[in-house]
Amino acid sequence: FLSWIVLDDPHGSDHFPILVSVTAGNRFRGTQLTDPFPNPIDESRCIFNLNKADWPSYSRLIQCSISSIPSNLLLSDSFSTLSKIADSAAKQYIPVKKSNPKIFSSSPPWWNSSCTDTIKTGSQLFKTFRRSGSMIDFLNYQNCAVTTR
Repeated sequence: FLSWIVLDDPHGSDHFPILVSVTAGNRFRGTQLTDPFPNPIDESRCIFNLNKADWPSYSRLIQCSISSIPSNLLLSDSFSTLSKIADSAAKQYIPVKKSNPKIFSSSPPWWNSSCTDTIKTGSQLFKTFRRSGSMIDFLNYQNCAVTTR
């Protein structure tokens, strides 16, 4: 049901990111997934205070709710239902931190096209290094990474 792969580009990190994917099992065979899953979770960007969560109650509610999901749902409906269950349980058993709405702007005020270009250049330089393996290409990538930070 879940699979994962290690991505080829570290995207500026010192580790390679891992991409986790959901794949359809037997009960979903023949289901076409042409659109991305809808995100049923509230877009208000609340931050949960995980240190103050009531994890035993959260887990009990999740387990009880999951057992009531019909087994004949489409994959997209199952995902939507599971997301709603997790969101509802979180809102009930995990307190929300007070946040400053300015923190969550779509992009920082200092971000501009130069930043985007530098990120793209770094990605291209890393791909060049991965293909060639040469020290010069690695140093070019490292210099760009230092500039990006």
